[in-house]
Amino acid sequence: MEAESELLSRLQSQFGDMDLSHLLEEDDQNKNTDGTTTESEESSLAEPTAEELKAWQEAQFEKGLQALESKNSEDMSSVVQRRRRRGGSIALEEGHSNNYSEEDDDWEQIAALPQLSEPSVFFPQSDDSGSEILGLHPLLQKLSSADPEVLGTQWKRLYSSEQGDGLSFAMLLSTLKGYGGPTVMLISAKPSTKHMVDKNLTKQSTIGFFTTHVWSESSSFFGTDDCFLFTIDEKENDITIIRPAKDLKGHHGNFMYCHPSNGRMTSKSSATSSAATTDGCAHGIGVGGSESQPRLHLTESLEDCRAMEYCSTFETAELLTNGKDSLYYFDADCIEVWGVGGEAWIQQGLHAQQKGRDLADAALKKARIVDKKQFMDDLRFMAKPNGLFHHVKHVDDRADLQ
Repeated sequence: MEAESELLSRLQSQFGDMDLSHLLEEDDQNKNTDGTTTESEESSLAEPTAEELKAWQEAQFEKGLQALESKNSEDMSSVVQRRRRRGGSIALEEGHSNNYSEEDDDWEQIAALPQLSEPSVFFPQSDDSGSEILGLHPLLQKLSSADPEVLGTQWKRLYSSEQGDGLSFAMLLSTLKGYGGPTVMLISAKPSTKHMVDKNLTKQSTIGFFTTHVWSESSSFFGTDDCFLFTIDEKENDITIIRPAKDLKGHHGNFMYCHPSNGRMTSKSSATSSAATTDGCAHGIGVGGSESQPRLHLTESLEDCRAMEYCSTFETAELLTNGKDSLYYFDADCIEVWGVGGEAWIQQGLHAQQKGRDLADAALKKARIVDKKQFMDDLRFMAKPNGLFHHVKHVDDRADLQ
């Protein structure tokens, strides 16, 4: 028994978190009641070769990976079911009840700690004085408590304007569109230079938006109430959560908006004045408000964006510090987007996004393929006496008569 325990310890050290205890249980089932094995079984226990041992290890490792993936999938499915019962958006289905059981209440009481895969400008590892922040950043901990089921998990950075992606609306849109999982978007907003009443105003604000709904291009609002706006006050070390209004249910409300101009911009000035477009809809990304004036509006230039205090979809609260002094306009100074919900959910989201991109690329490639046979047939038709170029001969004849 002691030897078996030692073997199990060695296997677990090699295969990590995989549960290999079943291997010894299977071996126990092959033993007689007195602890001995039968003669036929003993003959089959010859010392394995190095190749056989390697093959067995690889097979067990693959088996363990499959079991781990199955467990993660089951965990994610249970989360999805809970969100469905609360009228969440992940299933993208209508008609789910907003009533949920005591099990859901118990789940939300679990103290979960988020884990960032990469550094974040908004949750630095040191304070203003340069002292290292030990453990979890207090602001990140407060934010995760707003929805511990999703935010108290693994975070993966999908986009960062400060970490190599650049401050680009095109890159931001590419990151968001089609990603099949919950996201957190963080925006560092500085007062718009064009609209500042007080030119000495330098106070920056941090605005964020969390949603479990997939981002897609649309000239209309989409999403559900499984989302919220929030602001971060670094000075007061506090976070304000701005949830959907209590009288909204499920899918009814102006939650999310993503309406790019699709390359119709001719200059930066046209991007900053995108609200006055021919279709009457603001171009860019929005949250709350209306199609012509979202409450939180990121323009395609990321300048002269806007953040209002009120809309009918979300609770009333200030998004900008001293927003009146800049007429509620701001310029985006830094943006990050994080995939949240745990490793399995993040990988599923990335897989769904890549699948969508592959389908789009295949459709574009197919549209670019020229049917050579059809092309040659068209040329032959145009060259016929009564074809497309028949009028050229008449013009030449008239020229010869002159």
